[in-house]
Parts: sequence; structure tokens; C-alpha cells
Amino acid sequence: MTMTATVLTRNPGRLLVRNTANNQDVVVFFERTEQFRPGDRVRIVWDGRMTRSIPPQITASFVQRVGSSIPVISQLRGFILSIDRDHLTVWEVPENRVVIVEFPGVGRMGFQTGQPVNISYDSISLETPPYITAVRVSPISGVFPFRMPIFNRPPARPPARPPARPPSRPHGPPNQNQNQNQRRRRG
Repeated sequence: MTMTATVLTRNPGRLLVRNTANNQDVVVFFERTEQFRPGDRVRIVWDGRMTRSIPPQITASFVQRVGSSIPVISQLRGFILSIDRDHLTVWEVPENRVVIVEFPGVGRMGFQTGQPVNISYDSISLETPPYITAVRVSPISGVFPFRMPIFNRPPARPPARPPARPPSRPHGPPNQNQNQNQRRRRG
């Protein structure tokens, strides 16, 4: 569903807007609210679910200033876990979660597993794991303040054991001298 509204107030992660269709105030949860100012006219896209609270609340998948063709862009940083033709699986840091990234042709762009990347996107799904459609994927060069997580690490090997000592008596069938000694004792 879509709504055209005017921004009344902005807080980190949420906007209070007035719906222009029915003059109703609505709380809109959205990751990147810092681009908006009170008085901005915005178009909001959400899944149609709205709480019955006063004011009602929605979680937006997309927010765009009206009159602007540029959507509000969010970014995430992470490490590539896997790559196929049109998708990346990324470990997002510092949130420590897996994100599925759709970006047509990404498999032919020369990215490698384990490489740190910066991903720009305009919306994120509420699924687990989250699914995004990227606007841009770029490698991070230089110093990256996080380390690649290690998944499926092989267990540490136990220290090498010293070779076993040979037994004091040899195992196996007794030799001929031992047989003769045993016969003399018996007989």
C-alpha cells in the first residue's frame, strides 16, 4: 500500500506523519529517517498492516520525498559469504546477521567470498533472513574495522602423541628358547 503524507516530527528510526488523504497522524518506522525534515512531503510504501493504536503505526519498506526521483537510500556493510549470478549472501556487521542481497549480474563483477562490501539499498524485507534489492554494491578498500566471521571452523587438532614404547616382552608366539625353558620346568 502507499500513502502520501507530510512529515511532522523525526526521531531515529521513526517518523510522525500526517496522511494527506484523511488528515490522520501515523507513526512510520523506517531505518533511515535522518534525510527527512518536518514539512517534507513523502510517499510511503508498506505492507498494509497498521496497528489500531492512536496514532496508528506502520513499518515502511520504502520512503521517498514527493517531487524527488531519488529514493531514500540505506547502507549496510558486511562480508560476502556466497555469490551466485544475481545474489550475494552477506554477513552484516556490526548487526551480526545474514542478509540476502539481490543485485542483477553481481556474480560477474569479480567479487570474492570473504570480501568486505558496502551495499546501498532502498528497502529491506521483514523476513528472516532479511532480503534486500541493492541499488549499488561496492568493495570496501583500506582498513575495515571488523573481522570476517569464521563459520564451520574445523575443530582444533589434538597435540601429537609421542610414539608408544615397545612392550617389555614381545607379543605373539613365544620363541623356541622360551618353549624349551617352559618344558624343562614342567618335566
